[in-house]
Amino acid sequence: MDEEVDAEHGVHRASSAALTSATLVRLAGYVGAGSAGAPGDAGLPHVKVTLTGSQNESMYTDLNGNYQFLVPAGSSNSVSVSMPGATFTTLDNFNLNNVQGDKFVRYSCVSGCTVPSPPLCEAGASASDCLEALAFDPSNPGSSLAFYRDRPLVSWNPDLKHAIIVIHGHRGDADATFRAVKAALGPRTDTIVIAPYLGGSSSPSAQWPTGCTDCLSFDDWASGGQDESDVTDSFTQLEWLAERLRSTYPLESITFAGFSEGGQAVQRFAAMSKGLPGAATHAGLQVRFVVASPSSYVYLDSARLERDDDMCPDEEGRCDVRDNFSTDDELCDGTYNEYKHGLTYIPDHLKTRLDGLAKRGYRYLENDVTYLVNTGDACAKPYTGTGMGEISRPADLCRDLVQGPHDNSYRMQRGLVYFNYLKYISQKWGKSMDSHRLYIVDGAQSGCGHDSACMYGSQIGRDVLLGNPVSPAFDPATTTTIGDYTGAATCKQ
Repeated sequence: MDEEVDAEHGVHRASSAALTSATLVRLAGYVGAGSAGAPGDAGLPHVKVTLTGSQNESMYTDLNGNYQFLVPAGSSNSVSVSMPGATFTTLDNFNLNNVQGDKFVRYSCVSGCTVPSPPLCEAGASASDCLEALAFDPSNPGSSLAFYRDRPLVSWNPDLKHAIIVIHGHRGDADATFRAVKAALGPRTDTIVIAPYLGGSSSPSAQWPTGCTDCLSFDDWASGGQDESDVTDSFTQLEWLAERLRSTYPLESITFAGFSEGGQAVQRFAAMSKGLPGAATHAGLQVRFVVASPSSYVYLDSARLERDDDMCPDEEGRCDVRDNFSTDDELCDGTYNEYKHGLTYIPDHLKTRLDGLAKRGYRYLENDVTYLVNTGDACAKPYTGTGMGEISRPADLCRDLVQGPHDNSYRMQRGLVYFNYLKYISQKWGKSMDSHRLYIVDGAQSGCGHDSACMYGSQIGRDVLLGNPVSPAFDPATTTTIGDYTGAATCKQ
């Protein structure tokens, strides 16, 4: 492809006759002050650029004033720019009807050119201020990752030190997950919150960027599943998003947090991540994982809790789950340790993430992982937060059930068992699990069932998201029993 290079701004301009592909062309440009693109001209960041025509889409210029859209060849389009109080003129009067080649359109601000702060998505903000979609592969029109965020991912901000990437539940309700975390944390100048959409039937209230109907979606997103074209997978997208954040802001920490099926996604991502450091820190950047109330966990070897019918629960509804772990190859007809519950029969596209099963287990123990369980989510039919009128049953396949005590295997119990399992396996391997910790939120007392809002909104939940110290943590060395919470007010009888 023939290109002219704008050396002043580092932008490659394709000649109008060149095609980037048979079906896709690029509408790119630059917004500046004065004679845009002239030597010494400063690009304007945070200017809203709107595309209408073949697709309706908006974005903000980056730190250098650049923007780019990908549209079908032969389509008719228009591009406009806006910034509160500002007036713009175009310096390139290209005809964007039946566009057959790449176009580079420059705009100049002629008045009111003071750059505002980027629009933030806080309480009372419009939906358009909360939504964004970024292309993982600019040459692929179906590779955009859609997400909610509380500020655009376009400009350097020296005050941003922490990023929280929060993963939605099985319905794909990234909007509700985003609101839950924002409500828990409130406005913060040092933290950016992002809730990507990875898959699932999106909740009715979700609003995604107009024109992003072909954004990425993954069938088995909680386990690293691939997109429809088998080009990328959900774990690769999370790694890409983390790298985008790291390269944009002077971050000190990135936290991946997930509740329910989102908790499953984060726990399995922590076990399978390849593009992130295996240790707790890397070049001054701390990477943390928060796993809240999942139905199941990926185990690091074939051992499971010994499910003694007479022991769990006893007459007082208690179960000893300290260190009674062993291998039983007949469990669940031999399928109990298959991925996503274990590390056998891993999909081909994920096998490159394994450096041998033992080494992968060692890496997981090195990660910084916090587990949250809830006494109000310890029964077969816990209420959700929707007016206490809906219930959310934990997964109950055989391979799920064997992760908890006999006849008492629910989300809280499975979490406590898994944490005791980590103690067992770390001692077996001679490895430390000091970077793993578990906290119990007492939702049975506060009316919090299976609900991300009250889990993240609890004092423990807020402190964990922010990386604040929390005390006391669950200690598998001294805590020997699981109480019987099946009669809690947070459970439907």
